[in-house]
Amino acid sequence: MRDYGVKGQIGLEPTLEEFISKLLKITAELKRVLKPTGVMYWNHGDCYGGSQGRGEGKGNEYGQMKSQKKSMAKCLMLQNYRLIIEMINQGWILRNTIIWHKPNHMPSSVKDRFSNSYEPVFMLVKNNNPQYYYNTKTGLMMDRKPKELKKGIDWGFEEIGIIDKNTFNVRVKDAKKKRFLQGATKEEIENYKKGKIKKVNYWQSIKYWFDLDAVRVPSQEPNQERPRMGQGNQTIYKQKRTKIPKENAESFGSPRARRYRKTQDKEYLEHFRKKGSGGHYDYGGINDPKARKEIIKRMIQRGKNPGDVWKIATQPFPEAHFATFPVKLITPMILSSCPKEICKKCGKARVRIVKGIQDKKPSNYRRDGGGIMGRKEDQRGGLSGYKKTDFQTLGWTDCKCKAGFEAGITLDPFIGSGTVGVVARRYGRNWLGIELNPKYIKMAKQRITAQPVPML
Repeated sequence: MRDYGVKGQIGLEPTLEEFISKLLKITAELKRVLKPTGVMYWNHGDCYGGSQGRGEGKGNEYGQMKSQKKSMAKCLMLQNYRLIIEMINQGWILRNTIIWHKPNHMPSSVKDRFSNSYEPVFMLVKNNNPQYYYNTKTGLMMDRKPKELKKGIDWGFEEIGIIDKNTFNVRVKDAKKKRFLQGATKEEIENYKKGKIKKVNYWQSIKYWFDLDAVRVPSQEPNQERPRMGQGNQTIYKQKRTKIPKENAESFGSPRARRYRKTQDKEYLEHFRKKGSGGHYDYGGINDPKARKEIIKRMIQRGKNPGDVWKIATQPFPEAHFATFPVKLITPMILSSCPKEICKKCGKARVRIVKGIQDKKPSNYRRDGGGIMGRKEDQRGGLSGYKKTDFQTLGWTDCKCKAGFEAGITLDPFIGSGTVGVVARRYGRNWLGIELNPKYIKMAKQRITAQPVPML
């Protein structure tokens, strides 16, 4: 256990109940000073039940603690989840339990259980009601939405997905195409040609500030080499896998057999696919470069949500004789939950204006580039119907105060070696830190001030 060298410090309580009670006093104060749109991340490990008091453990990685209520020896006390339950009773809203998986976790000598290799990080907010609104069309931020909504300013029609003009399977008889065109309304035909139209409200609410687009997982590039079957080929991964029937084993390139492949190499797509029943090309493959590019593009998800399991190695800091947060753990918290700019007058945080483009085109192109496989049975697997949404940043909101902007601020109530301050300074945010031990304060200041400030 870390010793702050101060009498009455948190962490050396004789019972679990007293420890949680002290922490709840701190979380109540944190809730009081946190902005209505603020977010808090709380990292908290656990300990095992035993006969010794907290701080008197024998080197156990989590220590031991007594409880006023009888607890079983060697039983995880779940002190972190007990605290979170009480915090929810305080009025906190738990949004995520992030699993910080440590691939280089400390080895353990225990033989009657598995080694501990992760810690939970709880994402909490204090508010679930709209605090202000912003217009995705004009970028204006307001306390309330206008009472009268005007077309083109407050709402409008937008295309939410482009439908390829050549959607029909070339095998479908012309009569079926003709019947569709004869029976379709003018609006349906226009949607077929130009894309699906939907009424969109340009006003969005902010309950708490969270910028997911700042931390989306980077794209996997099509030219990235990935090993498969001992080869360093460029591989496109599919969603489903089924066993290839024997009768199709010799015709992987045929349209009807494509659905059985889970992975296909980029090189295979371009050149070495065996001919299908049509036999249009001696070389096989997908002849149309545009069609080939579309297939490769649709097989790769871009801009994904990073999820709630973060694989981040611990990061040693020689000057500190205790565990420190790795920079990579703190970075997504700062980028996603601490605004880069807030209004100097009213304190509203600027919001990223993002346009989501959902691509619903079937991607089951014919090998000869002559169209798209449109039959339902051909669209169930293989290269067909891959949905994805790309996110494009159009700009940032503006405030009607016209008072200018300043950096958002983050607070670490247990700043220790100063990692939170380092990350905040690195990305142009302001920071505050609270620490009991004067030695840690000096160490944190030196470390934080050594971090260069980004150029504006």
